Amino acid sequence: MQFDLTDDQKQLCDSIERALTGMVDLASVARDSGVIVELEEKVDALLVELGLPMAMLSEEYDGLDMGLLTVAAASHVLGRHAAPGHAIDNSLAAWAIAEFGTEAQRDTWLPGLLSGEISATFALREDRWEPNCWQAEAGQHRIEKRNVRLLRNGGLAVIGTRDGLAIAKVGADAFRPDETPLDLSRPLATLSLGGGALEPLADRDGAQRLYDALLVVAAIDAAGAGQQTLAMAVDYAKTRKQFDRLIGSFQALQHQLAEMAVDIGPAHFPCWYAAHAWDRGAHDAHRMALLTKAHATDMAVKTARKAVECHGGIAYTWEYPLHFLLKRSMQDRLTLSLPSELRSQVAALDDLQAAV
Repeated sequence: MQFDLTDDQKQLCDSIERALTGMVDLASVARDSGVIVELEEKVDALLVELGLPMAMLSEEYDGLDMGLLTVAAASHVLGRHAAPGHAIDNSLAAWAIAEFGTEAQRDTWLPGLLSGEISATFALREDRWEPNCWQAEAGQHRIEKRNVRLLRNGGLAVIGTRDGLAIAKVGADAFRPDETPLDLSRPLATLSLGGGALEPLADRDGAQRLYDALLVVAAIDAAGAGQQTLAMAVDYAKTRKQFDRLIGSFQALQHQLAEMAVDIGPAHFPCWYAAHAWDRGAHDAHRMALLTKAHATDMAVKTARKAVECHGGIAYTWEYPLHFLLKRSMQDRLTLSLPSELRSQVAALDDLQAAV
């Protein structure tokens, strides 16, 4: 069994890392958050050029057939940089349409999703996130979904329904942006549209499979953000002096940094396995998606908060970019169900399997 990324996956991640290092400057974003829109376009163009939106598609649809693990590895890099963009969502939406859609739906949506001309978003949450709690129906007078990734220019919405998944073309006016977004790189909104605009896409099994993929991607994105906050805390400890001594020489801070490394350092490895299990259709794929989302997002937020403590007062300022990574990991933790809810699902799943 391969417990590491392939050479092609490593090369893709290295290419994204090198490009984002020169492209995404969080300090500049802190000075002027208006640059996020332009930055989003640049990041999406880069990832389209590298072929990421077609990573999960089979060769039948001119895809790369590299699976969710490749998308997850790329999401890990994007999380480290708190990079905006829709390419990850486009990858998953393209996979869903290729896997479950009609020929007409593939012809309509795949070219735009793969080229980046169309952006996708996932409209899932009603009172709860889980697929078995969705109540929206095609033909319903009005459908409202909360915590939907904002599409500034409209695009494709993949919508959770009572029967599974549906898709709809949505304009910018269908979104009501949150007044105070938590994560500026990925602002959320409420999506409102008429049920008559929905086209059925997948059944409940297909919806669950997409939901699991989204859990894995959110988990490893948070792991990347959390690991970057640790790196920033370590760098700060190597340069900041108090009482004419580097703060990194203080034993209390050394212990805190060590604990952070133990918490967040290996957080992406179970995400790799969860993506691998999803790709292979393994018996534990659903369980691993739930567990990795709960664990990785918890560790990311915990580490980011400790990183703020390690920095002291400067970390509480808007100009210092650590807060972007903290808020990104917090949003990953809040979306697609809280860790406590995910662990409850795992417990129920384990009880069910034990009874059988």
